Amino acid sequence: MNDCWSDFDLADDLRRSLRRKGYDAPTPVQEAVLKADTAGADLRITSVTGSGKTLAIAFALRTILERPEGKPKRPRGPRVLAIVPTRELARQVRGELGWLFEERRLGIESVTGGTSRRDERRALGSGPMVIVGTPGRLHDHLRCGAIDTRQIDAVVLDEADRMLDLGFQEDLQAILEMLPSQRRTHMASATFCDAVGKLANRFQDNPLHLRGTPLGEVNVDIEHVVHPVNSGDRLDAVVNLLLQESPEPSLIFARTRAEVAAVTRDLGRVGFAVTCLSGEMSQPARDRALGEFQSGSTRVLVATDVAARGLDFRGVAQIIHLEPPGDPDSYVHRSGRTGRAGHRGTSHVLCSPSAFTALKSVMRRAGVKFQVLPVPTAEAILARRDQKLFVELTQDAIASDSASQARLQELANRLCAEPDLSGIVTRLLSRLQSENVAPRVVRSPRLDEGRNRAPGVAKRSFGGKRDSLPLSESLGRGGVGLGAANKRSSKIGSEPSGRQTEDFGRFQVTWGEHQGADARRLLAVVCRKGRIHSQDVGAIRIGATTSVIEIRTRVAEAFARAARAPDRRDPGIRIAPLP
Repeated sequence: MNDCWSDFDLADDLRRSLRRKGYDAPTPVQEAVLKADTAGADLRITSVTGSGKTLAIAFALRTILERPEGKPKRPRGPRVLAIVPTRELARQVRGELGWLFEERRLGIESVTGGTSRRDERRALGSGPMVIVGTPGRLHDHLRCGAIDTRQIDAVVLDEADRMLDLGFQEDLQAILEMLPSQRRTHMASATFCDAVGKLANRFQDNPLHLRGTPLGEVNVDIEHVVHPVNSGDRLDAVVNLLLQESPEPSLIFARTRAEVAAVTRDLGRVGFAVTCLSGEMSQPARDRALGEFQSGSTRVLVATDVAARGLDFRGVAQIIHLEPPGDPDSYVHRSGRTGRAGHRGTSHVLCSPSAFTALKSVMRRAGVKFQVLPVPTAEAILARRDQKLFVELTQDAIASDSASQARLQELANRLCAEPDLSGIVTRLLSRLQSENVAPRVVRSPRLDEGRNRAPGVAKRSFGGKRDSLPLSESLGRGGVGLGAANKRSSKIGSEPSGRQTEDFGRFQVTWGEHQGADARRLLAVVCRKGRIHSQDVGAIRIGATTSVIEIRTRVAEAFARAARAPDRRDPGIRIAPLP
């Protein structure tokens, strides 16, 4: 593999690790660390979120973590302490150091809140060379003598600004005062506010500034968009933004834990595969939510700012801020969850007219250039679906001349418009859209900077009736319809008229009204799990905790086999035939 790592002062084992991981070249902040003479220097590493600061920190520690010849044994205590604001960031830092220094077998442990202190003390007793932890838990272990500080050569504060925001200033100062005076103190962050500067000035000696991007420069791979939205239309706006990017991953930021729970519940009810992340969740629940989102089994994650700080999500297409952030640093860090590692992303801010003036000030201080656009309309979303369908139909085409492409586009349009071929369209669209949700009509108010409200715009309640496209129009333009079940009753005990019941077999589904089941969502789950088309589904009868569906006899056997297969997306929903 061709790479430029040979141009830098790196040991052979680190080059091998980088090549195994598929890294061809360093990012600007990593290159700045590798080119600088960092021996004996305290570092202040500044770069935009998602630019590879964690690996840059690892490069800064490479000489400290060498194993000199003739000294194969580990020192009695750790050589490096890395302090981070969240459990998830601790895991990320530990993972990055682990694969980079894999051949050195250093021993890297993490200590964080929400885990067993007894297990951590046992792990610390094994003599790790690197300890990664959150401020409170690190301070606890230092106070009780579980960590021998005499051999520490360097301490790293990653995202120090966030740790100060979370109220860890006393813990940080106490930790730094307990460490040997002859050590290196490195700080890394996307921003350096005044409070961080004061802390750095107190504990760093003639620091060396290393910048992947100039101070105040934002990530150029992120497009920033403000959407005028009345408070009563926020959920509808979120639905349309999610449909616009479907099936790409999306991250939604809410202010409070209660709001995270409410938004997650509402999006789940309308049909999205969604999970949440907030501070009160147990570690297993947090791990499960992150695993589902990162594996792609759920495409939408709703989180508080604190819970998602420091997470390295790859491939997130868009960030949605339910409310404008209150300060520039929060906005920079939130929006930095997309547009990472050279990929493009979009940061959407939902803003009421009364909050627009304050939002402009935040964006200006963050150095962000943004555009004001209405929420995507149903027509725009459906047109985008049509384009995705066209790509799906033509991605394997050999011909690339414009005439051939025009003919293929005409074919795609005909497929969408031909009623007899609606089954083909439905099957294709099932791969393009993971959720069975219709676009909403959102009336965007005019942002008037000089007023506290938008004139002439009627208020709508958050839980009121929402407008949507007719189902037939959604199907004709690329939506996934209810098929046969749309023409049949979904009420318990009702019997559809005008059909032969012996052509259908009955199945029980362990999902009922108490768990949020409705006819549309149940149909989508049944078709996905059983790998059938909606035309093969008969009556749907929804009970309190279980439901009964009817499947055409000619596909019932294959449906039963497919429905028995393990399903990571909906593991709690089981489907079994009824006598």
